Amino acid sequence: MSDLLRVLLVEDNPKEAELIVEQLPREESTQFEVECVPRLSEALARIGAERFDIILLDLGLPDSDGLDTLRTMRRQAARLPIVVLHEISDERVALAAIHEGAQNYLVKGQTDKSQLAREIKFAVERNHAEERERASEAKYRQLHESMMDAFCRVDMSGRFIECNGAYMNMLGYTEEEIRSLTYADITPVRWHPVETGIIDQQVLSRGYSDVYEKEYRRKDGTLVPIELRTILLKDETGRPSSMWGIIRDITERKQAEVALKRSEERYRHLLESVTDYVYSVQVENGQPVSSYHSPGCLTVAGYTPEEFAADLHLWYLMVHEEDRPAVLEQALRVLSGDASPLEHRIIHKDGGIRWVRNTPVLRRDQQDCIEAYDGIVTDITEQKRAEEERKKLEAQLQQAQKMEAIGTLAGGIAHDFNNSLTAIIGFGYLALMEMGPDDPQRENIGHMLEGADRAAHLTKDLLIFSRKQVSEKKPVDLNEIIMHVEKFLVRVIGEDISCSISLHSEPIVVYADPHQLEQVLMNLATNARDAMA
Repeated sequence: MSDLLRVLLVEDNPKEAELIVEQLPREESTQFEVECVPRLSEALARIGAERFDIILLDLGLPDSDGLDTLRTMRRQAARLPIVVLHEISDERVALAAIHEGAQNYLVKGQTDKSQLAREIKFAVERNHAEERERASEAKYRQLHESMMDAFCRVDMSGRFIECNGAYMNMLGYTEEEIRSLTYADITPVRWHPVETGIIDQQVLSRGYSDVYEKEYRRKDGTLVPIELRTILLKDETGRPSSMWGIIRDITERKQAEVALKRSEERYRHLLESVTDYVYSVQVENGQPVSSYHSPGCLTVAGYTPEEFAADLHLWYLMVHEEDRPAVLEQALRVLSGDASPLEHRIIHKDGGIRWVRNTPVLRRDQQDCIEAYDGIVTDITEQKRAEEERKKLEAQLQQAQKMEAIGTLAGGIAHDFNNSLTAIIGFGYLALMEMGPDDPQRENIGHMLEGADRAAHLTKDLLIFSRKQVSEKKPVDLNEIIMHVEKFLVRVIGEDISCSISLHSEPIVVYADPHQLEQVLMNLATNARDAMA
């Protein structure tokens, strides 16, 4: 199947038109369909109504003459290739016609049959190539201007060849101003050695650079941080011809990095000022793999952060042996998602036992899996001591309340018992008054009254215990107290235990309640008896 080229021939001389048509072949792979019009106005009308592949244009027409004819046609048919046919062989006119956009300039009568067809096909093909190039250039320009990142191209001396709008907006220069500069002109001097090294060691050696950072100086003098990659371009001979640069303004990223750094510094200062111990444990596949420990660990546990980081199990090893099962259980609960706090004991590096409260907090990833857990360990030793002291005070209060109740009971019993003793002692003395000195029962009544007297003193002790009566202290001789209680001691300790008394050679006077001293001696003797085999 042959190609068909539709030709619009603009020629007012019928003979010349017929000759031109006769020169076009009819049986080759390319067929020519020629339409001839004698006037420029008619040609312009036909172009608007029909599709043509090429225009053969005579510059001398009845309604137009010279290069104005070509200019008018170019304005109306900007996309069609035009081959000028003229009877004059004038190099200046030919060059002017080419300059005005003609694909070729042919002199009538100087072209043979094959040359004219070849020139038409070449003109059409060149026009198609130019169309493709223009389309490619348009796409390139569209991409060039739509890029979010800045773009520029410089020659090997660093002078700007082209750049997009983003690049000019970033620097504040117009396109004319930027073309008068080199990339060194807009780069602070301190970056020159760095960039020269990158170009020599990376761009020229391998054809491109890694992404690197530097600064640009804007037209107003302010600095803008950027990152860029440079790519080397070569000509047809393989020699370096220019360099591309893709540039990104990283001002916001740098500001975010500064803000993050300040935030981290504030967080670190906060951790360093907190006396509690803050930790963080990274988890992979459900197992702890690394940990962070704040300086507070030295205060709480006595170990440095470096010691904890070097031994992931140090925390467990310093837990009190009795509390290790509970701590292990808490660790398993945390890894399963339960971050309940726990109070337990640890052994400080100095050997002392401390109470701590460990409060973990979980961190989860986007899949809701535990990726880490943080926590705070608080020394609650003083709180525990205060709590124990409070419990002791509460126990003492309860004991005091019990003793007060017992004292109330003892006081009531002592009063009732004292009333009974009063009757016994009274009737005993009445019996003695009626007995004669030699009455054999007189001794028994005397013993009864002595026992009643001791019981009265016991009642007095109960009243003192219940705080119903005040102890009566006075100067007494210990020798007399011991001699007085001796006969009672013999009966208390029993007949199978001997009791001997050794008194001081001189009186031993003390200020005390004599009955309480007697009670002390009785208690000592009773305890000694109970302790014997």
